[in-house]
Amino acid sequence: MAAITAARNGAKVTLLEKNRQTGKKLLVTGNGRCNFTNRNQELSNYRTDRPDLVKEALESFSVDDTVDFFESLGILTKERNGYLYPGSGQASSIADVLRLTAVKEGVKIACDTKALAVKKINDRFAVETEGWTYEDALAEAQRLGYAESDPTNDVEGIDAAYKMVILSQFAFGMNIQFDQVGHKGISQITPQDVSVAQSLGYVIKLVGSIVETESGIAAEVTPTFLPKQHPLAGVNDVMNAVYVESIGIGESMYYGPGAGQKPTATSVVADLVRIVRRLKEGTIGKAFNEYSRPLQLAKPEDVKNNYYFSIKAPDATGQILRLAEIFNAEGASFKQILQEDSDGHYASVVIITHQVNQTQFKNLVEKLDSEANFELLNTFKVLGE
Repeated sequence: MAAITAARNGAKVTLLEKNRQTGKKLLVTGNGRCNFTNRNQELSNYRTDRPDLVKEALESFSVDDTVDFFESLGILTKERNGYLYPGSGQASSIADVLRLTAVKEGVKIACDTKALAVKKINDRFAVETEGWTYEDALAEAQRLGYAESDPTNDVEGIDAAYKMVILSQFAFGMNIQFDQVGHKGISQITPQDVSVAQSLGYVIKLVGSIVETESGIAAEVTPTFLPKQHPLAGVNDVMNAVYVESIGIGESMYYGPGAGQKPTATSVVADLVRIVRRLKEGTIGKAFNEYSRPLQLAKPEDVKNNYYFSIKAPDATGQILRLAEIFNAEGASFKQILQEDSDGHYASVVIITHQVNQTQFKNLVEKLDSEANFELLNTFKVLGE
């Protein structure tokens, strides 16, 4: 509430959340129904050594002000015995609306970030944080057995690319080769990319995808911006998921552990049991996959996606216009554009495009790399709603 109000009043706000998602405490308040305030607001209800601050807060923002705030966001309220709840009776309705409104108002949300100290420097405050660095996260994954001692195959998308080879046979009956699967890993993701994704309503996941177009199939593995409401956005830790869009049943997802000692051992033992059984029966068994058709790779102009561009640009007039000219020349339009704070000399510009094909994307990267005034920091695929 404070972040949204401050942003509406013109402040630049960054919300630090030590958990992996905002609203964790809200979701359990009132046994999952979110008792977000009470009519009884007496000082004696609060444990504090600064009752004067509590009194000032209660006098400046009353219970009715709180109700009005939530109703302004479209949340109807109901009251029972002096306790106020959302009309839906679901805590998630409060948490979701607060998060989406914060993003809409321009609040930057940094999850997995713990504030260690707040220091005043001249007329500004600096916050010292403790977040997961790439190195810390990798070390923890290795400790838990989720990543190999040599993590290259895991973090550079190589292991996922081999999985795309297998899935292409099952899903499309085509035997695509490993070197025909484009792959890009997670090692180049920066904290700024994660922060921007959060503020725009996305999470970043390493996603392998195979799509069929009129001219054939295309497979790739790349860090991808996923809308927070997408089913794959909630796949965390050791879990893996296969998300399928098909003609017959529409959307479906298959979910389970993808690493760790027991899941890996279970898969190996199951394969050994199958081999021993076939040897004992004297049968070869069914083919790995009976669905087969000739491989046909998609033309680059038929493979289309939204893309994220992070660009370092001089903090001077005309730079956004120049970027617009470059993108317009390739027939690419902006879906979202965001300029981060400047250091007085340079600013970070983030662009999310409407759909462009692979040829357009390649040309855009080459043109941006050739521009003396711009530095292309990162590019990722963006999955639509």
